[in-house]
Amino acid sequence: MRATLFVLALLVSVSLLGCTKTPADPGDETPTQATVKGAIGVLEECYNAADFEVYRNLLNENDFTFYFEGYDPDDPLSATYNYVEDIDSTRNLFDHHDAGVLDIDLTLTIPEFDEPAVGTDTFTVEEVPYDLYVTVPADNIIYYASHTCKFEFTRVDGKWLITKWWDVVSGYITGGSDEQSMECTWGSIKAM
Repeated sequence: MRATLFVLALLVSVSLLGCTKTPADPGDETPTQATVKGAIGVLEECYNAADFEVYRNLLNENDFTFYFEGYDPDDPLSATYNYVEDIDSTRNLFDHHDAGVLDIDLTLTIPEFDEPAVGTDTFTVEEVPYDLYVTVPADNIIYYASHTCKFEFTRVDGKWLITKWWDVVSGYITGGSDEQSMECTWGSIKAM
């Protein structure tokens, strides 16, 4: 009888646990492009997973420009990437990741801001701090960039797409390196 009551109590406990709904940890939610903050989160996730298709669909195919650090609109030699150049360079980076040649670790710090109002179709986030590490084990080197970037987003069919992306060096790059690491910019990593 005692064993039967124990089994019955155990079954009730297990069934109650199955009915208990615990709120999801907000940090575990998969970001979406429905919000600007979500689109920034998607960028971080697709870089870390080297997910080219997600990355490609995050950029505005019709009007995208990546501005390398030091861009000067009055200097015709200032470097930019258009959509095709950017996705080609990123595909190359991600292909090397998938082949096991390098590892990518990106952390974006999403600043506090109010999401754009309904009806707003473009929105700029002035400073998004980032830490980007690309490790090449065979060469025993780590390329790292720890600066900020600026984004302009455009809402297209309910999704926020990156239209403009500025690589902004927020501090002095030493230019120095040792056998283990090399400080650089996000743009120089894209151009590898």
